[in-house]
Amino acid sequence: MIFDATTDYVVQSDRRGRITYMNPASRRHNGLAPDAPVGHLRYADFNPPEMLERYRRVIVPTALAQGVWVGETIALDLSGQRTVCSHMLIAHRDKRGRLEHFSAVMRDISAEQAAAQALARNEQTLRSLADTMPAIVAVIDKQQRYRFVNASFERWYQVSRDTIAGRAVRDVVGEHEYRHSEPYIERVLAGEAAVYDKAYHESGSRRHLEVHYTPLRAADGSVDGYVLVANDITARKEEEQRLRELTRVDPLTGLLNRNGFDEHLRDCTERAQRDEELLALLYIDLDHFKQVNDRHGHPVGDELLKIFAKRMRNAVRPGDAVARLGGDEFAIVLAGLKAPSNAERVADKVLAAAQAPFNVGKLSLRVSASVGVAYWQRGDRDGRLLVERADAMLYRAKQGGRGRRASADPQD
Repeated sequence: MIFDATTDYVVQSDRRGRITYMNPASRRHNGLAPDAPVGHLRYADFNPPEMLERYRRVIVPTALAQGVWVGETIALDLSGQRTVCSHMLIAHRDKRGRLEHFSAVMRDISAEQAAAQALARNEQTLRSLADTMPAIVAVIDKQQRYRFVNASFERWYQVSRDTIAGRAVRDVVGEHEYRHSEPYIERVLAGEAAVYDKAYHESGSRRHLEVHYTPLRAADGSVDGYVLVANDITARKEEEQRLRELTRVDPLTGLLNRNGFDEHLRDCTERAQRDEELLALLYIDLDHFKQVNDRHGHPVGDELLKIFAKRMRNAVRPGDAVARLGGDEFAIVLAGLKAPSNAERVADKVLAAAQAPFNVGKLSLRVSASVGVAYWQRGDRDGRLLVERADAMLYRAKQGGRGRRASADPQD
């Protein structure tokens, strides 16, 4: 017969389920000799009870009605070993339409099913592993559609993975975020890994992600998409910012220190040069402060400095910078002024703040201040000349008797 050479199992049976033919592959599977009789065998010998019930309710009625049934079944060999099969049952009829016999063609798919189950287990394991990760994970195809996202992705974007599978990245993250990410997406789809930081503002706070893009390659080496892994680095960024602030802030007064002053002045002079803004610098020195330290000790002097620092902050705008340069020397940077008179008024407020009594414990202390005022000039290349002019004006104020201000001509 035509089925003798096939590796599929072929079995024929009459209308009552008695076996009338088994091809060589089926005989070998069941341990039957090529010439062994099979007439004593029935279909029930090759099917477990649950399959016999399925035959009765679904498989045979479908084959009778449609001529054929195709699906998967579990077959028994004569030793009782179960085999998962891809199964086709054909109902043969004579010219008058009467049923003659059934033919079953079966292929052992146990190995394929085991492999599929192993793959499914591996996929579930990987999914479970990805879902336990705090990092945001997404797999995206080369058409920029989501294939997979983990639980952290769902929490971050407040979406269900079931609603975004197959959707485009642009639609899920929004146009603004997509535009920010687009250059890196282009790089990774060209086969180049990319890393960048992304900042988010939400509920009045700022959060940071470190985003890694890695190309996803097909078997032939071509780029088939990419993997996104993003870690929340907000805590790290905040710690870095805190450490940066420590290098810029005077620990006693909370004002900028020399380093912070230099950075701020550099930014302000660059902006003044670019935008032709009026920029003023006040150099301040407390008069007679050494006597306070000598007479009452450094702790009292420190308290006086902290009070004076607070008074100076109250005398300027929120965006103005106040710095302690060392000892009893201070500076104020006033950017974006409308007129030089504004800087003069701030200098007068500083003088008044220094002349008011300082109450430290039971002590009422009095000092004064000298203030030098200078202005950014169009020909200045950097802030050094501005600092020199402010320092010269401070020296002039002290030479004039202390407790006063001296100002450079804004046009000098």
